[in-house]
Amino acid sequence: MKPKFATGTSALWFVAVLSLVINIGWVIALVIILGQLSTLRQSVATALSDMSVSVEDMKDSTFDYSMSIDQQLPIKGTIPINFSIDVPIKTTIPINTTVKVPVELPLVGTVYANVPIITDVLIDLTVNVPIDQTIPIDMNVPVQLELPISIKIADTPLAQTLTDLKGVFDDLFVSFSGSALPTPAK
Repeated sequence: MKPKFATGTSALWFVAVLSLVINIGWVIALVIILGQLSTLRQSVATALSDMSVSVEDMKDSTFDYSMSIDQQLPIKGTIPINFSIDVPIKTTIPINTTVKVPVELPLVGTVYANVPIITDVLIDLTVNVPIDQTIPIDMNVPVQLELPISIKIADTPLAQTLTDLKGVFDDLFVSFSGSALPTPAK
């Protein structure tokens, strides 16, 4: 017959070995979990670093857009015109005519004589012509164009928001990695 002490000792050894195996299993599981957490921590830190660089690049980028305009532009009003212009006149006017000239003769009275005039009259002058007008305008002008729009994000209020967001990513990177954010090479 076996003593009871041996059975109790075997049970105690069994519980001790079982406890040791369970604790070793827990330690192995914790080591694996800590390794995965470390990998996850490094992945999150890399993602935060990449997001920080992307936000900085976004702040330095330009928003480009092309706007199409196809409209009728109504124009209504008056245009005053007030100026003078010098008009040079340089010409020759030929004269070929006969003129009846009254001649007073004593004892006879007035006699009309035909006097032929054949000559050229030279005209060389400059005439100042003033122009003072108001021209009414009432029309629609078709406007069709592509208007390129280019806005530097750094010149908008969005730049400060992006700077703040980059600061949040940088702080989170330091929290996850335990080191300062690397400076990107440009």
